[in-house]
Amino acid sequence: MNDSMKVVSAVAYSAEEDLFLLMKRAEEKESFPGRWEFPAGKMERKEVREEALRELKEETGFVGEVVKVGESFTIQTEKGEVKVHPVLVLVDHEEPELSREHTDYRWLELEEIQELETVKGLQTDLENVGAKNE
Repeated sequence: MNDSMKVVSAVAYSAEEDLFLLMKRAEEKESFPGRWEFPAGKMERKEVREEALRELKEETGFVGEVVKVGESFTIQTEKGEVKVHPVLVLVDHEEPELSREHTDYRWLELEEIQELETVKGLQTDLENVGAKNE
C-alpha cells in the first residue's frame, strides 16, 4: 500500500427500522480479520457518492440512496495512513448477498454497534455522517 490509501465507507442504514447494516470481515483478510465494518473498499477514480454505491452493490447486492457525504478523516493502520470517506446510504431492510469478503452480517441499533469488535474508525464513520447516540 502507498503512503495514503483512500477508502469509501458506505454506512448502510434502514430508516424504516432505524438499523445499521454491519458486515463481518472474512478471517483471511489481511487487515482487521473477523472484525465488523460497513461495506467499504478502496476508492477508484469515481466521485465519492458513486464509489459508496458501487461498494454497497458489490458487497451486499443492495441498491441504495445517498443521504449524506460525511467529513473525511484519516486513520493509522499497521500498513500506513488510510483516508476514509464515510457516506450515509439509505437501504431497504433485507438480507444482503454476502461476497467472499464477508462471512456474516447483522442489522443493529446504534447502541448495539459499540458491543462489537469493529474496524478502526467505525465510530468516526457514524459520527461524521450524523449518526450519534443521544
